[in-house]
Amino acid sequence: MAHGWVRRDLASGRCPRTASTASSAVLRQVVPEVFELTVLRGEQVSRPLHVSNHGDASLEFALANVDPATSFISFEPAGEIVPPLGARIVTVRFDATDLPLGSHAAEIEVRSNDPVDPVLRIPVYLTVVGKPRIRVGSSPLVLESSRDYFSSGATTVHDL
Repeated sequence: MAHGWVRRDLASGRCPRTASTASSAVLRQVVPEVFELTVLRGEQVSRPLHVSNHGDASLEFALANVDPATSFISFEPAGEIVPPLGARIVTVRFDATDLPLGSHAAEIEVRSNDPVDPVLRIPVYLTVVGKPRIRVGSSPLVLESSRDYFSSGATTVHDL
């Protein structure tokens, strides 16, 4: 079962409709409803965002960062038209190239022509971690055998 926002009338369990008989787009599901990622500093990762239209008219939507200072999030495409009963996948890119190590929070705003819920917000929690730098070493270790061998193929074993 996919997780995401699904809007239903609590009394009837059905999708709400507007009072008029006109067709309407219904942004019924956005998956995932939250992004939680850990990214290495200097790297970029992409994740899919699924947008579904469960209405009987075309759904127009656009994505944006709620805070323009959160420029580490981008979208491809940033907007789309979804036919009735259709779905689209948007690629959301998280860029940790210039972010400091630590936790970063943001929100993605989904604006649409849905008459009931024209704006949805998706929280983003991004943790930037450093690349480990491991160095093993000291001065070179030289081993010498102090035994003389008189046959070919003789070996010696050293426990370090």
